[in-house]
Amino acid sequence: MILKRQQLGNLGEQLANEYVRSLGWHVIATRFRIQDGEIDLIAQANDVLIFVEVRARTSMEFGNGMESVDERKVLRMSRVAQAYLHQYNWNGSFRMDVIALMLSPQGSLLNLMHVRDITL
Repeated sequence: MILKRQQLGNLGEQLANEYVRSLGWHVIATRFRIQDGEIDLIAQANDVLIFVEVRARTSMEFGNGMESVDERKVLRMSRVAQAYLHQYNWNGSFRMDVIALMLSPQGSLLNLMHVRDITL
């Protein structure tokens, strides 16, 4: 069975969730959405809130997942993160990370790349 786009996204988010939990992070929210966009995962590690964009791919046809996180995507993530911080009155440290996964067409994890503290 070859994964469809929505299945690929869901599997990528599930694998990223398992990965951040293996780091000892506490997952606070998944798919936090506002009108301007969505953050795939929000986790907390010690006293730092981490907003995570998950990118899953089954081929390099359109580049790896990291290459798809451009300036526009980072700005959108920043707006959503700011909305979350405001909504929940978070005054502590935070950052934005990207987790890019390469999966086989059947859904097996081939590679995981984690970039911490992405900025413009």
